Amino acid sequence: MSSPLRLIVADDSAVFRSALCQYLSSLKSVTVLGEAEDGIQALEMVNRLSPDVLLLDLSMPRMDGYAVLQHLHAQESSVSVIILTGHPDAYFEQLLKQGAVACIEKHRAPLLLAQTFAHIKERKSAAHST
Repeated sequence: MSSPLRLIVADDSAVFRSALCQYLSSLKSVTVLGEAEDGIQALEMVNRLSPDVLLLDLSMPRMDGYAVLQHLHAQESSVSVIILTGHPDAYFEQLLKQGAVACIEKHRAPLLLAQTFAHIKERKSAAHST
């Protein structure tokens, strides 16, 4: 059995982060390394903890998710970024071009995250076997 994906949750809403982390703790396929309440904390945690996945909100104080994604893309970071947003999908194509592996509306997260994690694990194991 493969090891769980290591992830960080970045969202400025403590209520949403708590609910999401509670849901994630029920999944055997992931381990939550930490939580960030803004983009600066998210970048610091990614650099310090080297997670497999960053669950990233777009609207956050101090540094928004767009800036975090651009910074990680410029760094050629290996972290897989999943955008979690309350915004409609108008910007999803642009975010995917900037390096996000998936964009999920927050209300659909419980339905789609496990499936998205499975795809990321498949991609990572395929990359390691080549």
